[in-house]
Amino acid sequence: MSYRITVHSLLLSAAIILPLAHSPAFAETAAQAAEQVIPHELKPPQQDIAQIDENLDGYFEEKPYQIPMVLNESVENHLEYFKTRGRDVFQKWLDRSARYIPVMKDIFREKNLPEDLVYVAMIESGFNPYAVSWARAVGPWQFMPATGKLYGLKVDWWVDER
Repeated sequence: MSYRITVHSLLLSAAIILPLAHSPAFAETAAQAAEQVIPHELKPPQQDIAQIDENLDGYFEEKPYQIPMVLNESVENHLEYFKTRGRDVFQKWLDRSARYIPVMKDIFREKNLPEDLVYVAMIESGFNPYAVSWARAVGPWQFMPATGKLYGLKVDWWVDER
């Protein structure tokens, strides 16, 4: 069947069906069908809700933070930003984090440092190893040149360990 015939068939079908769809008889039939198929009140099984609550409680109990969390106005503003306008950026950081967090946590564990420090790299650079700030801080941790020098990190033409 050619494209032209298909388009004409679709237009003709729409011209016949659309007026019928707005008729009272059609509306009544659709409402009756919906009543038969969709129950008036949908309630989730109580067992499932209890299981979800139990899992959430366990999740937060198992995941204590090693660095105390402070919830102040600035933190709340940033949380709101990343839940709304900054959501796409934050999602990109989360996607990128899967590559780095396990390795970073292993290193921190070996050095007896709080594993939560990995989240500093998320906020500083979004786990972008090539990030450069306007102030010349570079890398996932955004070390300034003087900070890199202070900690003995090699910075030359070929290597920048910051």
